[in-house]
Amino acid sequence: MPRLPIPSTTSPGFLELIYFQGAIQHKISQRLITGVDPTNNTLMASTAQAWANALGPCMANTCVIGSYAVLNPDRIELFTGPLTTPVNGSSAHGAVIASESSTFDLVGRGNPGGGLAQGNTRHEWFPGVIWTDWPGPQQTTLDTNEQALRTFLNGSAVIGADFYGTKAIFRNYVDQQINAHYQKRYGF
Repeated sequence: MPRLPIPSTTSPGFLELIYFQGAIQHKISQRLITGVDPTNNTLMASTAQAWANALGPCMANTCVIGSYAVLNPDRIELFTGPLTTPVNGSSAHGAVIASESSTFDLVGRGNPGGGLAQGNTRHEWFPGVIWTDWPGPQQTTLDTNEQALRTFLNGSAVIGADFYGTKAIFRNYVDQQINAHYQKRYGF
């Protein structure tokens, strides 16, 4: 089977949110779309704040999103800064100890059009909540807060790109996996 031509562009870098659940630091990053200037501090700060506002309702109240970083394509930090307004998690699902939390993952696929190759992207986060009590990964439909996050990611003109820097479209379900170590130890 013939391969599609590879786009001539790549993502100019990453925007990263930095958050804590208690004393444990977590990071989540998304690739920047081709044409976005990673040195535009105002754009990076406003996008990070909007992203944190969309992500906060999907996280437990023990999570606080407080800062962001901009990384080059090799994941070397260009700069970091505090959010204008830190965002506390507000998920109605409550909170659990860190080892019991699920990992959530929204998967997107680049959409370059014109018969070019597409790449995948993931929006993976540790929300500090547990939604399932069965073994293995699960795919579930999005709740209202996750749908709002997906809408933000699909609508952003700054983040949510594949490796090639083309805008990704995120699926309408979330993959979730209970902490694998916890599963092995306690038999979930």
